[in-house]
Amino acid sequence: MENNMTTQKKNPASEIYSGVVNYNIRGFGFVTCKDLPDLYVSQKNMAGILSGDLVNYEIKGTEAIKVSLIERGLKTVVCDVHEGGSLIVDKAVGSMVLPPTPASKNLPKGSAALVQLEPFRILRTYKDPLDAQAITERVMARYRLPLELPKEAQTERLKNRRIERRNLTSLYTITIDDDSSEDLDDALSCEIAENGDVRLYVHIADVSNHVTPGSAIDKAAAFIPTSVYLPAYTRHMLPRDLASNYLSLIPKKDRNTLTVEMLVTPAGLVKSHEVYASLVQSNERVSYKEAARIIAGDTSGSNQDKTAVLHLLHAAASRLGVQRRARGGVEAWRFDESETSEATRAEEPAHMLVERLMVATNEVVAQWLHSRNMPAIYRTHSSFQEEDFEALNEVIAPLRVTETLSPQAFAALASQYSERADERRFWEAVLKIMPRATYTYEPGLHFGLGSPMYVHFTSPLRRYADLLTHRSVHAYLAGAKKVELGDLGEQCSNINIVGRRADLAQRDSERAEAMKGIQLKSQHELQVGSMINTPRKDSRSYRVRVIGTSVAGVLVVDRRHKLSQRMQGAVTHVDPLTGVLEFVPADYINKAHKKTQHPDAAASPKEHPQNSSRPRKRTRRASGPSKDTNV
Repeated sequence: MENNMTTQKKNPASEIYSGVVNYNIRGFGFVTCKDLPDLYVSQKNMAGILSGDLVNYEIKGTEAIKVSLIERGLKTVVCDVHEGGSLIVDKAVGSMVLPPTPASKNLPKGSAALVQLEPFRILRTYKDPLDAQAITERVMARYRLPLELPKEAQTERLKNRRIERRNLTSLYTITIDDDSSEDLDDALSCEIAENGDVRLYVHIADVSNHVTPGSAIDKAAAFIPTSVYLPAYTRHMLPRDLASNYLSLIPKKDRNTLTVEMLVTPAGLVKSHEVYASLVQSNERVSYKEAARIIAGDTSGSNQDKTAVLHLLHAAASRLGVQRRARGGVEAWRFDESETSEATRAEEPAHMLVERLMVATNEVVAQWLHSRNMPAIYRTHSSFQEEDFEALNEVIAPLRVTETLSPQAFAALASQYSERADERRFWEAVLKIMPRATYTYEPGLHFGLGSPMYVHFTSPLRRYADLLTHRSVHAYLAGAKKVELGDLGEQCSNINIVGRRADLAQRDSERAEAMKGIQLKSQHELQVGSMINTPRKDSRSYRVRVIGTSVAGVLVVDRRHKLSQRMQGAVTHVDPLTGVLEFVPADYINKAHKKTQHPDAAASPKEHPQNSSRPRKRTRRASGPSKDTNV
């Protein structure tokens, strides 16, 4: 299997180093290092090199020079067919043209081909490069994500360890998810307790009971440790039948689960908790839309049990939300106009309900394992760094940040922009400079949630980190004081790296789909965002978003524009396959203007601190991550 780990090695005798290259669409690249800072690779030194390649190089200052290929990182790549059958490698991974071959000479110009690089072989062809399947193949190859699990993982039979479980099948239990979701990780029950407390049960599919360490399924999941959700394709972490059927918490089926039982006080404190193996049966599957409708008081068509449990779950989530806000956890992470339809806003209470219950569950499990000295993979997220203060202060002027923000201070700052016209501008600037959340085997602060300790436990069908957490829980429940989870440092690194690639594949495919209908010279209403640094003195560039969509691009102008200003723009360059989209003001379109290259086309923005490892099922939204958003 391909090694996902980024390595950096040094040969002291010859001063030759080795590392993995990441390519930028503008022609240069960086050597991604494990033990040293990233090094710049000029366009000249990128000749013959593709993104993901393992290379040798020497160091000159902050630059890698004399770069030579050791091993290709990409085994397959989608190429665009040009005149005479020459194949231009996906421009997002490198600047390389493969000469015509007998097989490619017969391909029509403008088509696309999935190519195996070594040895060269054309695997599939696509008449239309913007075909949904062609886009899927392109982005999966681009980020070195195999479309399918190995055959041995797909055919391996599961084991079912028989252990003592609490039978909770008498509890009225529901799942809440999107209508399109196949892999149902979690189910919920709730009861009235004494003194006004609410007894909350969060049941999570017990994947680790069936997927044993070292099995073919386990090795495949460890290699690509996340499910990948694209518009036209879902690449499950586990074999599809397991993820969507045998282990999924579908209604009317007994399922093995791990249950976290919490007693939530009227003030929103978790007064007590238990973690144990259980047997549950979901009574009914509820969509976000239906759950939100019932929470709002419209119980038409709903039975009494479903109505009662949803109102109790809403009470528990609301209580937990009070404590969340008090400690500084932020719920308004993303502002996306394409997701602010009336239907989406109507679902918001249900998304918020589930998100708060999942966050509370992950926090309880983190504390439970840590207090028992059991290993875990923690989810940590740091605050802004001192070098970010200048950029942040430009956005919030005349206010100023002079020292590291606490979660409470940041929540207070963010609340000042709630419902304001420049709310989008604020969040775009913040997300650009905010550090990413990462996995580590050492507990630490999750700044975005205001949580002192956090793990991922609630999505073992979709994330390998959760599966490892479950194994640690099971070990303790079985009486073990220690458990061997392998090299946690190496596993954390792999989960972080591959999870980032999966997020980028989702981003690129969604962007390509959204840009399909945009034509050259077409006019659109834009909202101006932050300014982009550009070396040209006679022009300025701004990030812009097409009003009413999730499509973003760059506006090139010769004068300053106000942030959050709305204006008409005309398209001067569009390429859905690389995500490049450029505009000029519409009143320029009949004037001569010099085409300016997109200055930041493929620069990968810092990952949303809550999205750094688990691919979301769908792009979210105006305020607050759901359980489908990775926190």
